[in-house]
Amino acid sequence: FKDECFYNISVSKADYTLCKEIMRYEEKKYLCYTEIAKRKKDPSICAEIIEEGSTFYKDQCINGATIAKQDPTLCAKFSDISRRNDCYITIAQTTKDLSACENVKIGDDTDGETSIRFCYTRVFSSTDSSICTSLQGSRKEFCENWFKQSR
Repeated sequence: FKDECFYNISVSKADYTLCKEIMRYEEKKYLCYTEIAKRKKDPSICAEIIEEGSTFYKDQCINGATIAKQDPTLCAKFSDISRRNDCYITIAQTTKDLSACENVKIGDDTDGETSIRFCYTRVFSSTDSSICTSLQGSRKEFCENWFKQSR
């Protein structure tokens, strides 16, 4: 009950310093930091997750705060390329800002175009064809063709 109490107070007051008082359940402590980082849109709070073997939770924390802040520049903090790509794609989908797709790198995609187009299609599926006006050249053509084929 003590851990639950510290968690509830920490989250309700958005005070991450109280999360360290959670002793019995490490996962609850990590969730405490994560929830506050998301609410405050501050991934720096995730640095408090320092225990060995807690990389997964730290990445989850950074991901949550970065997406809440909707700042694609913060996606670069991920060392794992898969998590980095997911971060860029999620922000692009959420904000409908295709520029976040420019940083997606999938596999052996040497010129990056396949990766960018993959990200674009994820954004296209949650918007309408007016987004094509923000593009130029072959990317605009790709966008227009995608919407023609998806009807």
